[in-house]
Amino acid sequence: MDDKKWQEYIKRMPAEYNDRGPNAPIDFDPQDRCLPIADVNQKILDNCNSVVDLGCGVGRALQLLKKKGKFVRGMTLDSREVKAGIEQYGLTEEEIILGDVHETPWDDETFDGAIMWEILEHVLSPIISLWECWRLLKPGGKLLLFLPNKVYVDVGVHVICPNIDQTRALLTKTWFKITDVIDHTGESGRYTAIKVPRDTSEEELRQHNKSVPLRHWSELILE
Repeated sequence: MDDKKWQEYIKRMPAEYNDRGPNAPIDFDPQDRCLPIADVNQKILDNCNSVVDLGCGVGRALQLLKKKGKFVRGMTLDSREVKAGIEQYGLTEEEIILGDVHETPWDDETFDGAIMWEILEHVLSPIISLWECWRLLKPGGKLLLFLPNKVYVDVGVHVICPNIDQTRALLTKTWFKITDVIDHTGESGRYTAIKVPRDTSEEELRQHNKSVPLRHWSELILE
């Protein structure tokens, strides 16, 4: 954001280094359901020709999607992750960039799919970040969202850890229609949703999003 105060708040956020950070190992388990690179998660984007990863880390998901012939773009707040994405994962300077997910540089309706994997709990404004994701998606575009909840409330780098009901409400307020909700043993949730028009009845969308059944992660094994 251009606002100086907002930028100062961004600078205060501590960095987090995990499986997607600059020291992440190059090898990985493609069946680890808790990563966006897992087969059960990647296949959600199979029909998407263009995908943006907001909070992409070093870009491992981008690398896999690129190998499948998709147009990819990703953004991270850490310059070291950008460097690792280019040097270790073969991404270009256009494909992985440094930036703020509250305000991205891409045009409206650029992408068929979007990934927000363990990013929403870090941002200063989840609702603005989701609005920005909505802006980037084409009509009917897919969102793959994953975030922790109550078990991780006390993690220092987490700004917010909404429970499943709160996340349903956030998606409703940002014009996303939920198609699936997976409970990862009460610790995290994976959501898939599609972009709907802003003139969609909020009450109808709310009732729909509340009605989507909560599935257990073990059901993914059967798919």
